[in-house]
Amino acid sequence: MNKSNQIAPPAFDVLFHALPGLYLLMTPDFYVVDTTDAYLRAALLTRNQIIGQYIFDVFPNNPENPGVDSESELKRSLELVLESKQVQTMSVIQYDIVDHISHKNRFLQRYWRSSNTPILDDKNDICYILHETSDITELMQLQQREQHITEHLTALAQAVNAVNREYNLETKTIRWGKGLRNILGYTPEEIGTQLESWTARIHPGDLPRVVTGLTEAMKGKVWTAQYRFKKASGHYAHFLDQGYIMHDRHGNGSKMLSSMIDISASKKAEQALSDSNDRFLKLIEALPQMAWTADPKGKILHFNKNWYTYTGMLHGQTEGWLNMVHPDDCPLVITAWKEAQHSGFYQIECRVKCQLDGSYQWFFAQTVPIRNNAGEVIYWLGTMTDMHHRSVFNGRSNN
Repeated sequence: MNKSNQIAPPAFDVLFHALPGLYLLMTPDFYVVDTTDAYLRAALLTRNQIIGQYIFDVFPNNPENPGVDSESELKRSLELVLESKQVQTMSVIQYDIVDHISHKNRFLQRYWRSSNTPILDDKNDICYILHETSDITELMQLQQREQHITEHLTALAQAVNAVNREYNLETKTIRWGKGLRNILGYTPEEIGTQLESWTARIHPGDLPRVVTGLTEAMKGKVWTAQYRFKKASGHYAHFLDQGYIMHDRHGNGSKMLSSMIDISASKKAEQALSDSNDRFLKLIEALPQMAWTADPKGKILHFNKNWYTYTGMLHGQTEGWLNMVHPDDCPLVITAWKEAQHSGFYQIECRVKCQLDGSYQWFFAQTVPIRNNAGEVIYWLGTMTDMHHRSVFNGRSNN
């Protein structure tokens, strides 16, 4: 006798329970007959909690989400199966389930892609309905996050006059969005969809830094870079590029949504301010007196060379300047500085130590506040004028 004939076939329920898919078998009046083990795991149920139960008693609507009538959608599909005796494929639906695991009876958000298949008997009557489903919650939540970010970036791009860009990390292609023509001057056909449509127009001096930064950012969620990008006119403009990186279920980067903001005007203003500051510092260096600048709170930012030559402090050092003032004059200097923050007026006579012989010489110190258009102090400009000979003539001691 053939050995295979001696092996008894497994029971149907053993095979059915072991199927890897999410299957539920119900009667034509929607009472659950059996399910696969995979279905129980996905629905957070035990077999005793569902077998023999009316399916809509096990899966009621989520009362916390009254705008979603999941029961009606499933019931409509099942009724169509009964009417047509044909397979009914449902569109993706949100059907939240009760969290039986934690015993808190709270609802958990779930999205499903399902179909319902009639099982006919010998008389061509429906004896069972096989409900097959897939839990696609993670995919739907990912798509919702992407949609939210896309809408946010689109709104941001419109608000700040930016260019939207979607970079597919798997196909290495780019889909350009709003702002392409108005800001960059290109049509979709002119710029293309390949990765090179972006990288080839980045200034060669910025490209290595941009590529390296983007590669490193793939491990996280956010990427930011500033670089020069060639417009259709042939001129380079400065852009701030901010991207949000999407990841697949395995944690690999799959897509990046970004917004390119033209910051050329800001860069020009920064350069103009830098040039202005350079000219201002050169002016301070050219003054015959010791001079300095301080922030609105009085912290010294810069001394000119005359200060360092006279006091012997290390060039560029600003901390510890009060040690150069005569100990008897320090309290007066500090008090006057604090009062100047409110009055905007600072004039004082004090002694400052000379590095050559260690003696203290008299100086007349005064500052003027430099204000912005709103009248706020943005920094202080101070000078110290040597008045040693006049003080000695008036009988004032250096020590």
